[in-house]
Amino acid sequence: MPIDTDMVTYTFDERNRLRGVLNETTGETSTYTYYGDGLRATKTENGAQTNTAMSSPSQAQMARN
Repeated sequence: MPIDTDMVTYTFDERNRLRGVLNETTGETSTYTYYGDGLRATKTENGAQTNTAMSSPSQAQMARN
């Protein structure tokens, strides 16, 4: 999503991980969740969720639902 930083709100959690992005001009949103080890578990952009599946400790695969 193109970003005009004057009109974008970023939300971070207590571990300084990105939890959400809101483009106030277009209304587009992104949210993120994380596994306990800090790796990203999901990304949701405007209702479309992408899951991250771990097949080994050093490899992450993206799967779109």
